[in-house]
Amino acid sequence: MTKKPSTFTALVTLNGRVTIPPEIRKLWTIQDGDYVEMEVQNVSKTEKATT
Repeated sequence: MTKKPSTFTALVTLNGRVTIPPEIRKLWTIQDGDYVEMEVQNVSKTEKATT
């Protein structure tokens, strides 16, 4: 099975952590400790972050 790149929106949390949705983790069999190549395409600031 060939996997196509997966696009999703994530919230950056404490210490710059990003949560990968469970569906994406299952599709790609991502487990704790795996390295994942990511690309930042856009950043939307929250109201809290801009004050």
